[in-house]
Amino acid sequence: MLQDHLSTTPDNSVVTEDSDDRYTDYEDVPWYRRSGVNSVLVALGLLFAPATGVVCWNLVTGDIYYRKRRPDGTLKTWSYANKVVAFLMLAAELVVFVIRVYRRLAG
Repeated sequence: MLQDHLSTTPDNSVVTEDSDDRYTDYEDVPWYRRSGVNSVLVALGLLFAPATGVVCWNLVTGDIYYRKRRPDGTLKTWSYANKVVAFLMLAAELVVFVIRVYRRLAG
């Protein structure tokens, strides 16, 4: 369930003001926001570039969640480093794609 800056959640866990609407239960996280799914997509991105694009889209539109919890009870999310690696992979894939298109058109 998402936390809404309230003092407690239905299960009476404390919610802090800086929780920023984060999930507290991994089962409530949509499948496309789960770390395992996105990790597989990043790995597939090495063979099939659009998979990395999907991960980057997920990162641009919201967080990707781990099963592990923070001290306040909310689920941990991908770090800045995870996001940078995903976008660098996408950038590299786009460069390769542009080079291939250029070579095909030029020659």
